[in-house]
Amino acid sequence: MDIDVAALPLGWLYLLLAVTGWPLPMPEDLVIMGAGWNAAQTGEPVQTLAVCYAGVLTRDASIYVCARVFGRRLLKLPLLGRLVAGERSDKLETWIKKDGRKTVFLARFLPAVRVPTFFTCSLIGLPAAEFFLIDAAAACFTVPIDFALGYFLGPTVIQLVYEEPLAKVVLIGLAIVFVGIVIRRARRSLQSPQAS
Repeated sequence: MDIDVAALPLGWLYLLLAVTGWPLPMPEDLVIMGAGWNAAQTGEPVQTLAVCYAGVLTRDASIYVCARVFGRRLLKLPLLGRLVAGERSDKLETWIKKDGRKTVFLARFLPAVRVPTFFTCSLIGLPAAEFFLIDAAAACFTVPIDFALGYFLGPTVIQLVYEEPLAKVVLIGLAIVFVGIVIRRARRSLQSPQAS
């Protein structure tokens, strides 16, 4: 993985993220991690993180809008046809009809199902406002986590995630445990003076 792919001017970084996963078959997670690592070197973390967030939401919106406008005709495209096909598509429709909000939120954390889930949400008529709100809320977690992994852990973790995508799930799990411990300790320290 060439980490320099994210060492781009912010406008180009936005455009790259607006097409990753759809239509460009490149994982957004690695681009965001690379942008995090680059921001650690350049000292522009806030601007870079904001651009990553905007790029990701633009891409997600483009999936939803294209599915709404062009419908199932898009499934004739080779990349999308492979992503949204057969049994997987039926399961996604079932999950979205059962609980669309939860499905959109969880799909944001799972690179392999993001595009087909967002596409299917639009096809079966999940309201646009609901989709965009849930997606934006979930991206408030996924984008900063990917960015922080790149920012603090650098090329080593980026290469690890590139070679073994399951490593990201483990790292996110560890990050959640760490944040949970910090929050629990902060609550205890705030409560202990009141108890005395």
